[in-house]
Amino acid sequence: MALSIYNVLGEKVIILDKGMKLAGEYSAIWDGQDDQGVQVASGIYLYTLNAGNRVLVKKLVLLK
Repeated sequence: MALSIYNVLGEKVIILDKGMKLAGEYSAIWDGQDDQGVQVASGIYLYTLNAGNRVLVKKLVLLK
């Protein structure tokens, strides 16, 4: 399983979670920083959740 955030240009911003999980509900909090610790701009981002052979892609809005 991997949970990643991308900007609208398709560039990976950060990987929030990576690894195996048991079935169940989980949550993740993104503090608005990229993988270098730099605060990103407000705007629209995409997140992907890869689980096995399934991929879920959704939009999110970051407001400061």
